[in-house]
Amino acid sequence: MSNFIGIRHEDKYVMERRAPLTPRHVERLIVGKKLDIIVQSSAKRIFTDEEYQKAGAVIAPDLTSAMSFLV
Repeated sequence: MSNFIGIRHEDKYVMERRAPLTPRHVERLIVGKKLDIIVQSSAKRIFTDEEYQKAGAVIAPDLTSAMSFLV
């Protein structure tokens, strides 16, 4: 079982660009709380995959290794 918290891609409708956590929040959770964050890759999210990766998150095409999810 994984300790990863997953952030899934947006798919409710075409213009959906919201994200449950910003890259800054992700970095604070990784550094301050020692959490592992996996972000499902998304070309339309308001924040880029690269921004989340720089914050310390793992970028993946799916969330099969995540234990909990943020939507």
